Amino acid sequence: MVITSQQFDGCWDEKALKNILGSSVYDQVAVAQKPTTCSEIKVWTSALALAILELKCMTEKTSWEVVANKARAFMSKMLVVTEKKDKDEILQMVLKFITQAKEILVKFI
Repeated sequence: MVITSQQFDGCWDEKALKNILGSSVYDQVAVAQKPTTCSEIKVWTSALALAILELKCMTEKTSWEVVANKARAFMSKMLVVTEKKDKDEILQMVLKFITQAKEILVKFI
């Protein structure tokens, strides 16, 4: 369900993740990160989706690896617009978001 709810541009929206995680879990996880702008929310929800895949679906990684690459590219693109950093710093930010999402999600799933 996570894979099929990815949007064309590579992100996931809040509604899809609320359906996947359940509203109460999603709300608790979202509060932990405190995204405020539309682009921050899309980056965070994409990080959450990738965290779900990494935590729950590692045995099927070959099935979702292309989806994950598209999501990481989307996140990088969004962060380039909002952050004034070079490519390597943006990549580190993307990985940090995904790591944070996994650390938070592990408490709930």
